Amino acid sequence: GLEKARKILPDVIVTEAELSVIDGFELTRLIKADADMCHIPIVLMTTLTDNEDIIKGMELGADDYIRKPYDVEVLKSKVKRLIKNRIELKRAYTKLLIPVSETDNETSMNEPMEKDIMEDPLITKVIKLVNENIQNEDFSVKKLAEMLNMSQPTLYRKVKQLTNFTLVEIVRGVRLRKAAELLKSKKYNVQEAAEAVGYNDIPTFRKHFVDLYGITPSAFSKEETNEKK
Repeated sequence: GLEKARKILPDVIVTEAELSVIDGFELTRLIKADADMCHIPIVLMTTLTDNEDIIKGMELGADDYIRKPYDVEVLKSKVKRLIKNRIELKRAYTKLLIPVSETDNETSMNEPMEKDIMEDPLITKVIKLVNENIQNEDFSVKKLAEMLNMSQPTLYRKVKQLTNFTLVEIVRGVRLRKAAELLKSKKYNVQEAAEAVGYNDIPTFRKHFVDLYGITPSAFSKEETNEKK
C-alpha cells in the first residue's frame, strides 16, 4: 500500500489501523514524513476504542478517524469532505495571482501572504521565504529549495500538487502581487516598485506583469488613480 501510494499519489488514503507488518499508525507516520506524500489526507479505520489510540493517530498526522463497525455513508462523507477541502485550498492559492483591489485596503503593504494561505505549512513557508528575499534579484528556486532542505524536483512536484501552479508561477506571483500593491499605494513609480520586488530589468518586469494581469504596470497605476477619483 505504501509503495502504491508513492506511485499514484492518491487524493486521499483510507487505511486500517490494525495491519500486519506495518500498522496504520506507522503507515501514517511514514506517509506524513515523505515530502512527496505528506499533503495526502489520511483516514484511519479501527476497532480500537481507547482515546489514546485516536490521539496517537492524530498526532502522527491522520486527518480523520472512524471506528468500526462503520457506516459506509459516513465514510464516504468524510472522504468527500477531505477531498473538497483540498480542492478549496487549491482555489485559495489563486489569490496569489489576483491583483489587489480596493477591497484589500485592510492588507498592509508589508504584510506577508500567509493571511491568504494558512492551511498548508509548506506553501506558507515558501511564501514567507519569498517575501523575506523579495528584493534579492538573485533569489532563485534553487536557493529556495536549499533553504527548505528539499531537492528541486521534489519541491516542484509538491508545490504543483498542492496548488496547481508551478513553483516559478508561485514565486513570480508573490513578487508581482507585491509590486501591484506598491503601485496601488501611489508611493512608488514603476521602476521603484520593480526594484522593490527583485526586478532590475524593467522590460522583463513589464512583460511578466502584463502576462499575469493583462495590463502594463504604468496603466495599472493610472487605472487605480482613476478609480479613486
